[in-house]
Amino acid sequence: MKDHKCRKCGSCCRYLEFALNKSDINMEFYKARGIKFHEYEDHIVLCVPHVCEHLRIDNTCDIHETKPEVCKIWPQWYEGYPEPCIFGIGE
Repeated sequence: MKDHKCRKCGSCCRYLEFALNKSDINMEFYKARGIKFHEYEDHIVLCVPHVCEHLRIDNTCDIHETKPEVCKIWPQWYEGYPEPCIFGIGE
């Protein structure tokens, strides 16, 4: 996993992310619904709005010590991603 600087923007707790193969999806369907996505060479990451119930107003986690494993390992680093946190792109 690469090091990164967390912006503490809370975006990772405001979206559900789904990585899909480009051949598996109809991008026009998602574009028409205003769903954000990040496009990579061989896949797309959809960012569907959904605020975690444990996200505090100051962008910290209400259950930090006991949060699920998927949250603990954020940001995941996958081969081919330009940045470990897609919300920090350009930082």
